[in-house]
Amino acid sequence: MATTYEFKEIWLDRPEKAQIYTKQWIPFNQPVLCTVIFFHGLGEHINRYEHLFAGMAKAGMMIGAFDQRGFGRTAKRYGKQGVTDGLEYTMQDALAVTNMIKIPGKKHFSMGHSMGGGLCIRFAVEFPELVDGVVACSPLIEGTYRPSSAGHEPNILQKAFKTIISQKLLHSARIPLVFDYNIISRDEYAVQVYREDPFIHTWVNFKLVDDMFSNGDDILNKFSADFKTPILITHGTDDELTSHDASEKFIEIIQSIDKQFVSIPEARHELHNELDKEQTIQSYIEWIKARV
Repeated sequence: MATTYEFKEIWLDRPEKAQIYTKQWIPFNQPVLCTVIFFHGLGEHINRYEHLFAGMAKAGMMIGAFDQRGFGRTAKRYGKQGVTDGLEYTMQDALAVTNMIKIPGKKHFSMGHSMGGGLCIRFAVEFPELVDGVVACSPLIEGTYRPSSAGHEPNILQKAFKTIISQKLLHSARIPLVFDYNIISRDEYAVQVYREDPFIHTWVNFKLVDDMFSNGDDILNKFSADFKTPILITHGTDDELTSHDASEKFIEIIQSIDKQFVSIPEARHELHNELDKEQTIQSYIEWIKARV
């Protein structure tokens, strides 16, 4: 089979003596249609998205992604797993990656999953002159509350936040998230791969969890009033980590003329690793191509 894309790995020197692992997926022997900055989710890393980025690169899109501080290969080289330097550094790291890949005259998109879904929305707000469209997959705007005999119980992220507060842990102290990995996907193989991935961890600290929920609150109650960037949000109805309803509400209240919310029945958290992942991935590609 002929090569349709290539990739490039670069370690990026950043403030606070950080070295950030970045990777680019580059269309081969075809013109680049657009560029995309991608934000991964909590506890994971960008190489989990190889199948997604390969499909996008084959369609002519150049992807730039990075393992955020506290995650993936970046955490192995710099700092502790689950300990980040804060939202402001994440945004500036993403800007540095964007500057590496952005091509004059070509449109640039911001895309992310879960925690990264919230971050990709924030990036579009902070740098509106750079972002021509947003694709947010199962974004963390609010956590999902699960039914219980007592009414509603918080999910693992909200429990972690309460634990950190109640125990008066230092901002740098870490606790592990404990959850059933089956909630990420109905695909048993995808769950197995997740469980066995040596670069995945479940550590969080106060700063990380506080940033995630603060960002979600900003998205719903601060950014929504003036948000006008074209945006696609996808969310599974059976997501037990991030709120399907909060995603739908955000789409309803924003000012964007070009906005779309896609609700996927019975799908769990990782739509790109669900049973119908090929259809979902193709929908992302088609949405972006229609706006290039």
